[in-house]
Amino acid sequence: MSDVNVNDSERGSTGRPAEPSAFAALLSGLRGADFWDRPEGDWGPRRASRGEELERRLHANSCYRLGSKALRMGELDRARNWLRRACEDSHPGAAFRLAVTLWRQSGPDAASRAVTAVVSAARWGHEDARTLLRQAGWDLADIGLADRESVAPEQDGEFAADVRTLLAAVRRRDSFAGRIP
Repeated sequence: MSDVNVNDSERGSTGRPAEPSAFAALLSGLRGADFWDRPEGDWGPRRASRGEELERRLHANSCYRLGSKALRMGELDRARNWLRRACEDSHPGAAFRLAVTLWRQSGPDAASRAVTAVVSAARWGHEDARTLLRQAGWDLADIGLADRESVAPEQDGEFAADVRTLLAAVRRRDSFAGRIP
């Protein structure tokens, strides 16, 4: 018979849970880097019963994550499809990144749809969208947003430059031919 025991519960047991390694701590810190990755679906007001709404929001957040990954990889068709699905449940981060996707994919031809996505992101609570619209000269009250200074930290620095470029190309509402919902 061997001295090897498949039950190693007594070996080295201190009665305390193991401490995470530095690598595990680093990974857990990186997980929270995306402000709008909200697995609990905690963005904006809820519209339906708790269970049904939570399930839809969990799905929307998964779509947001898949769309974000596709956007980073340059797979713009796939990103657009996933982010649109997330927007169906008013995901602010998805609307912001959908604007980037549309702009990268079609440039000025998609300007009205991309700006509409930025405005939706701002309405749904995305502070970067609100700030960038104001900086580009948009009258926030004119598009149904309270004009207040943002005190929130940057929410999507990874793609803010793209949205800034989009809004600069459109300049301001005077030259915008699209319809703001």
